[in-house]
Amino acid sequence: MKTFAFFVLVGLLFIFSLNANADELDLLVDTNTTSKIRGELYASLCKKDFSKMAYKLAKLKTTHSVISSIGPQTKKPWNEEQLSLGDRIGCTLSLLWRYHVIRVKQKSYAECIELMMSIFGNTKAKDRERQIALREIASNLHFGVSPYGRTLSTTEVNKTISRLDKYVFDESESIELRKSILPILFEHGDPNKYLNLAIEITNIETNPLVKVQLFWNVTPPYNTDKYTPENRNKYLKYAFDLLKQVDDGKTGKGYFLATHIGRFVGVKNKFKPDKNPSECDSFFQKTVDNALKWWAANK
Repeated sequence: MKTFAFFVLVGLLFIFSLNANADELDLLVDTNTTSKIRGELYASLCKKDFSKMAYKLAKLKTTHSVISSIGPQTKKPWNEEQLSLGDRIGCTLSLLWRYHVIRVKQKSYAECIELMMSIFGNTKAKDRERQIALREIASNLHFGVSPYGRTLSTTEVNKTISRLDKYVFDESESIELRKSILPILFEHGDPNKYLNLAIEITNIETNPLVKVQLFWNVTPPYNTDKYTPENRNKYLKYAFDLLKQVDDGKTGKGYFLATHIGRFVGVKNKFKPDKNPSECDSFFQKTVDNALKWWAANK
């Protein structure tokens, strides 16, 4: 054991000599770091204060993204020989991030949201770094108010929504970032407040299929009972206009939007046919047809 500890120490000293100003995260992503030392660094970083390294870890995750679709086969991705060195580093960073996020969540969803908001609120950070934090905020809000959790108070949820509200209406923020905020606000806020913005951002796109996908991404069918009659009609008219734009009567291109609308209006099976047609494509087209028939009868 003494011999092993000696060689670990020598290895660490060697790496430190390569960069005297490097901290453990820098060493973890250093391509000169051996797999064994990277594992030691991971174990050490698991014991550190997440709040002091969360932003830097988020930043490193964006600059060391995982390219391979294979993924690690063990809980020690730094040893995965089937992965490239870059992917081993990326997987190790992701594992470290997930380890700390879970620990904070287990302690307090509200504390985790507050930590992520400190990253997201850093307007000097790149969108990619802020998106990582935003995904965690969305997850914490979703599960924090779920019937299985309910660990977030109404006050805590409203506080977070109020803060995100400022960013989504800030035109100095990127469209991509605002697109990512909208679904959170539709799920936990007042959808009437965000419908016009969702339509405005969707209309920026010119490709009909892209517009369809964007619209059902940014307007998840939560809180549908909160819509005013006027906004409910506006939502449905816009959604069905989009559906008509992509429907060719054959291939069911508007299938996902049709089922999205079905969830919104609470139609059984989301307009899907009760019996599966003999041909695959006709199932998707039949769903679109059912949605359009419903609109003709109910608009």
